Parts: sequence; structure tokens; C-alpha cells
Amino acid sequence: MGRLLFLRESLATIPVRLLLLKCGSEVNASVCFHTSLMLRFDETFRITQSKYADVKLGDYKTEQESFFSFRSFENVFDEVNRFHQSILSGLDLRARAHVEDLFKLCEEESHRESAIESFGVLSSLNYEIPKGTYSCLSARWFSDQKQLLDETTDRLGLFIVTEDARKWIKEHQISPVYEAEVNASVAKKAHEEKEKFDREKDALFAHVDFTQPKAKLLKEWSGKLRDAFPHSPVEQWILAYSKERS
Repeated sequence: MGRLLFLRESLATIPVRLLLLKCGSEVNASVCFHTSLMLRFDETFRITQSKYADVKLGDYKTEQESFFSFRSFENVFDEVNRFHQSILSGLDLRARAHVEDLFKLCEEESHRESAIESFGVLSSLNYEIPKGTYSCLSARWFSDQKQLLDETTDRLGLFIVTEDARKWIKEHQISPVYEAEVNASVAKKAHEEKEKFDREKDALFAHVDFTQPKAKLLKEWSGKLRDAFPHSPVEQWILAYSKERS
């Protein structure tokens, strides 16, 4: 039994949480984690083989199944998440307040013509958003999250040692809150705009010639409506109303 005790004690020292954090920013984090863990298991098993001549082939499969049954990606992910949630008290509430202020700031820049620095934010956005607002959000998205995390750790007297841990917290605990809050804010505005449009569309289009080509109609009216309804699919509205009137 000496060989198995040595193997299990050695396997227990594998830093599974650190491996998960390192894989946190990968496109397929679960595959990365499983591959990394498998390599570490194989390395530990080879060391055991070199130390104990009586290591059996059956030991590999038996110990591997036992080892991975308690260290699946889902289990370790939940463990890491719970740990960070327990030490970062109030992070969700502060994230909501942060992104609410950020969105209000960026809405003030909705009509500003500016280059978009990154299209890698708000990947789950389901509604229209003004270019100026998106440009503002994309420029401040990551720095605002960094500021939030710095404020939280300073408030709690914490020091996050590794950059992988900081990335994990931002990607899995801060960014989802930012995405959800912006989505909710934009959805609310889109809903209000749709209600306003439904009330006013007959007056808006009272003198429009809907027999003209659709391309001309869209060119003339898209810009006008987008100024009034910046979070809405105005082209779809124009075509739908045109179909009603034809």
C-alpha cells in the first residue's frame, strides 16, 4: 500500500485551483483545465513508478478515475467561485453601482463621433446601442472593472497575489454583472422607445409616400428615427409600417 499512499499524497499537492485560474481566460477553459490536470496526473504517476517497482498498470486507471471524480472542471469552478464570493464581500452590489454610473456617463456621449477601440465587450447585447455610447463603454470597460476590483480589495484589506486570479474574478464575477446591467438598461430604453413609437407612428409618417422605393424610404427615414429612437431597430419599423400602409 506504500505506493498508493505516496501517489495519493503526491496527487493531493497538485494545485488544481491555480490550474483552473490559468485556464480561466482560454476559449475552452474546461478542455484546458482537463488537459493540464491530466498532464500533472501522468507526471505524478511516472514519479511514483520510478520510486516503487511494484506499481501496477491497474493502479493508473483506478487512481485516475478516483482523482478526476472529485476534481472535475465544474466542481473546481464552483469551489473557486464560492471562495472568491466569500472573501469579496459586496462585490456584486458595487459592480452594479459602478456599471450604472458608467452607462449613464456613456449615454451622454451617444451622439459623439468617436472610434470604437474594441468590439470585444457586450457580446451578449440584444438591442441597438448608439455608436458613441458603445465607443465610450468599450474604452472604459476594462479600466472601470480594474478600478472596482482595486477599490474592493483595498476596502477589505486584501492582496490578490496572481494576475490569473485577478483575471478570473474580473471575467467570472465582475464582467457578467456589467453585461447583465447594461443589457437590462438598454432593454428598458428599447421597450420605452417602442411604446413611444407605437403611440406616435401615425403622426410621424402622416405625409410619407410609401409607394417610393424601399431603399429611398430607408435612406430618408432611418437617420431621422434613429435620433429619436437610438436603441431600436428603426429600419425594421419603417419596413413594417410601410407594409401596413401598402
